[in-house]
Amino acid sequence: MPSPPPGYKTCFRCGVLKPVDQFLRRTATLGGRTRDCRACHAKHERIRKNIKRVEKHDKQKARDLRAALVKLKDAETDAKVRIILDRLSVRMGGFAGLLDYWADAIGPDLEKGGFVAWRHIGAVLRLIEHVERTQTPPSEMSDEELEDRLAELDAQVSRV
Repeated sequence: MPSPPPGYKTCFRCGVLKPVDQFLRRTATLGGRTRDCRACHAKHERIRKNIKRVEKHDKQKARDLRAALVKLKDAETDAKVRIILDRLSVRMGGFAGLLDYWADAIGPDLEKGGFVAWRHIGAVLRLIEHVERTQTPPSEMSDEELEDRLAELDAQVSRV
């Protein structure tokens, strides 16, 4: 991945490129700034402090808040996966090129078996979900777009 331009940094949580002044100072880090932007940091701190305050009074509500925090982190992870997949697809000539690359890489992982194979299969499933979410459904395509899509699929099938 290309490094951000001088004076800018990518937020660890939201994945958005922002000016460095949008990040809190932290002298203990290499760049002197936090990994997450001020907005993301504030959002997570609010939730964390809310959980602490509620834990004293209502255990069930605290569990619900923790579940909400996990859901928020999952959404952030999903956004990061989308950004990475979009960048990879551009580098490899679209999702078909990316899938071809992954097909070549999965063979050795499946032979190794174990956790490596499961991680690889999980990554492929997340990729497929992303592609399905980003493609236009056939019911919303024009006749020309449908014909083009069918021609692409025929070409992919004939390569296999």
